[in-house]
Amino acid sequence: MNMQREQLQSSVHNACIVRKVIADGEIEFEKFLQLLAVDFVRNNQHTVLPFPFKYLREYNEMT
Repeated sequence: MNMQREQLQSSVHNACIVRKVIADGEIEFEKFLQLLAVDFVRNNQHTVLPFPFKYLREYNEMT
């Protein structure tokens, strides 16, 4: 039982976070898509947070 718990904690720790964007108006998909395109990754880690989410998080922390 303990082995299963350790495996689950490890897999949850390494899991990718899935985010969903919900627009409250018309979305310009092509412009939005460019913001999600990153050409760099962190060495031996998950990719960085896409810029829209990073900036929204920072703005939210400031307010």
